[in-house]
Amino acid sequence: TNEIENENENNNLSPRTSLDRSLDQRKEDAIMVVSTQHKILPAPKHSTGWDGRQWKLNAKSAYQQYKCKGACGEKCETRTRTYCACNPSWWMCQACHLRHCLLLLGDELVSEKNGDPIS
Repeated sequence: TNEIENENENNNLSPRTSLDRSLDQRKEDAIMVVSTQHKILPAPKHSTGWDGRQWKLNAKSAYQQYKCKGACGEKCETRTRTYCACNPSWWMCQACHLRHCLLLLGDELVSEKNGDPIS
């Protein structure tokens, strides 16, 4: 058993470097940006769209649904009345919103030095 203990002591992982901690911090920062600036929100009642400054509220139905525009231009047939807080003019279902956030999170985690993804 002493041999196993000695072997385990010799194979200990080196302590985390400051670079590892900075990568972890960047991941946390990226997650915070996505979770705060990219919330999925329901459109107001009777809304037909966003004109760049305010909601147009002239739909006959209080809960009118529109075709999802997809995440980053992907085709989606889902009907929805939700949008991402980053762009109220873009109707987005929950599935596409998740894809949208994952794409943004991936972009946030790209290394500034060499362009390699951080894993």
